[in-house]
Amino acid sequence: MSSIILYGAGSPILGDVEDTCRRLGRTIEAVVQNIADAVPVEPGRRIIRHVELTAAQLKLCFAFPLFGPANREFAWSEAVGLGARTFEPLVDPTAILPFRLTLEDGVYVNCGVVIGSHVRLGRFAFINRAAIVGHHVELDEFVSVGPGANIGSLVRIGRGALIGTGAVIASGVRVGAGAVVGVGAVVLRDVAPGVTVLGNPARVAEKASG
Repeated sequence: MSSIILYGAGSPILGDVEDTCRRLGRTIEAVVQNIADAVPVEPGRRIIRHVELTAAQLKLCFAFPLFGPANREFAWSEAVGLGARTFEPLVDPTAILPFRLTLEDGVYVNCGVVIGSHVRLGRFAFINRAAIVGHHVELDEFVSVGPGANIGSLVRIGRGALIGTGAVIASGVRVGAGAVVGVGAVVLRDVAPGVTVLGNPARVAEKASG
């Protein structure tokens, strides 16, 4: 397997992505620290600054171990600006995948994930540990799905939405772009773009006054 650059030191999810690389037999060429105050998770790992990437390293595959959609998109945009061009999907070998599955550039699927048939994971979607994704689901680019989330069949999730740990999304629901589904929320109805929903059943969170 080819070498890989992990772009984004300091995120707690870095260790999981490193473990996926180990299970796949992929060599981690370097971890890139692009934010000045970022602290790498694993001692001893070779850390370089983004400005130190060589021409040869920029030709390697890049992955972005950052769970937040906005953080991941920022890192991707920065890496592209430096000259990175290769962003293959990174799928943990412990994940259970269907025969009919569309994985676009930069997708990350963590350990223990179960995905149903006829699913499309858009560019740089991030599926965290032990999440369940039902059949005929579509995740747009830069969507993040938290650990243990359960997404029913025929669900559509818009660009940059974040599904929290342990959240449940009923079949057929639409989640709008940039929406946030809180930890443990149970979503029975469509979620509008850009809103945050919490609770069981999930309701739009009230904005703090002031």
